[in-house]
This record gives sequence, C-alpha cells and structure tokens, in this order.
Amino acid sequence: MQAALKSFTFPPVNYFSQFWQEEHLLLDVHENYQKRSLRNKYQVLGPNGTTTLSIPLQKGKHQQQNIRDVKISYDQNWPRLHRETLRASYGSAAFFEHYFDAVEKVLEMRPVFLFDFNMAALACLCKMLKKELIWKPTDDFVAEVQPLSVSLLKYPQVFENKFGFVSGLSTLDLIMNMGPSSTRYFQ
Repeated sequence: MQAALKSFTFPPVNYFSQFWQEEHLLLDVHENYQKRSLRNKYQVLGPNGTTTLSIPLQKGKHQQQNIRDVKISYDQNWPRLHRETLRASYGSAAFFEHYFDAVEKVLEMRPVFLFDFNMAALACLCKMLKKELIWKPTDDFVAEVQPLSVSLLKYPQVFENKFGFVSGLSTLDLIMNMGPSSTRYFQ
C-alpha cells in the first residue's frame, strides 16, 4: 500500500526521500491542520545554527480545519524574512545562485491558502531535482504514517565546520549544497 504524502512547507530531507522512488504521489487532502507541525514551517542551517522559518496563518482556530482551508496571513512581511534568512544560510552554498530564483518565486506568490503554497513548494523542489510531479488526492483522510527509517547519507553543509552535520533540515538544504547530485541521497 502506498503511503500518502502530507502537506509540508519545503519538507525535511528524510520525509521527502520516502517518496522519491514513487512514480505517482498520493497526497492527503482530507487531513486537518496540525498545530506545531511542519505544515507551515521548515528548518534551515544558518550562521547561528538551526533556524525554523514559519509561515504565519490568519487568526482563528485551525486545529480542526481542513488543510486546504487554512489561510496564510500577510500582516507581516514574512516572505522578505524568509528570503533574507535563506540568503544568510545558503548564500555561499555551491548551488545557491542556481536555485535561489526558483525558491524566491515561490515565496513571492502570495497564495491565499497554505495548501497552495505547500504544493508550489513541492513542485519547486521536484522541478529543481528534475522529477516529474504526478500526484492524485486521497479519497479519504489517511492517518499520519510514522516516517520510515531512511538511512540518509551525510552531505557537506555550509556551516558543518561550526555545527557538525545537522539532519532533519528542509530539502532546500540538500539542494543548495549538493545541486543535481542531491538525488543520490534519496536511495
């Protein structure tokens, strides 16, 4: 049975790698928003260590709201903060110049719904890695699947000499550091 992908903002490498081998992604469009999850957050490694970037949501109770109905707040200029943080974190990464424009376009989209932003982020990652994104929605809610124990190879990171290798970061970390060879880390 194929596992269903949850809606994440620039998902972590270990989560993304679970679906790398799939030809068609099954996407859970019936789940409720999970507060304190990575549905609207992603982690990067910068000069001060691991940083969590968060997309603010419009006020209201989201806990029982379908993920497709959760709205993004633009009361703050969070896209600018994300761009600046990504520049500070990956500006000296080997593939920053090659991929940053694509990420910046996603950050500037200003969609109303978090689900739409997350889909654009997923499509961006797939395009950068030259993987065709073919997905279909689930028919019903799919319970959260425990991540498989994926053995992830270590790869060079910009601030590795300062913090050692840090796992659990956004797939952006892998792509900015390894570029086209990122796919070999999804085996």
